[in-house]
Amino acid sequence: MAMEQKDRVLSFGKHYNAMAFHSWTPEQKVGKEEAIAIVDFAPGGLWEEAISAKIGDYSTHSFRVMENRTQFETGMVSNDST
Repeated sequence: MAMEQKDRVLSFGKHYNAMAFHSWTPEQKVGKEEAIAIVDFAPGGLWEEAISAKIGDYSTHSFRVMENRTQFETGMVSNDST
């Protein structure tokens, strides 16, 4: 999903140092609650390295997925695939 979104964003012709994609469940209030996951597309997968990246050069970029374990541990999000 993040790869598709990255491609979609880049298709608009704008370039960035890094991108972040946040995910919420259907039950959550987007922007009002903490995302269940964030995917960064940044140099070496590290958002903090974006400042050193040349805008539009994605040769060192990779994805990093960060789950909000609190959402899973408190039962706010089901991790059950059934």
